[in-house]
Amino acid sequence: MTDAAGNNLYQYLVRLRLPDWKLFYLERLPEPLRVRSGHGDSHTFLTHEFVRAVLEDRHPTVNVWEAIAYTLPGIIAHQSALRGGESLKIRDYGQAPA
Repeated sequence: MTDAAGNNLYQYLVRLRLPDWKLFYLERLPEPLRVRSGHGDSHTFLTHEFVRAVLEDRHPTVNVWEAIAYTLPGIIAHQSALRGGESLKIRDYGQAPA
């Protein structure tokens, strides 16, 4: 596996001492997405999953309902802190339709 400049990407990643699972999953990505990215290299995997979901007419694994469930508690916690620790309810948006 090489990058656009012909550098051996696999050897580079081995030198970085990435876990075996990350190398395994990196090899599953299309060649143009085998690049370093932010948040522990998750961006390329999220992008690939999103594009596949669109092409396959399905919800991506991390969909809007998952994103709300991950993000909303932090937003509400911040609002609570600004109000001196007042207890605030977190709305449940449910899960993606089947």
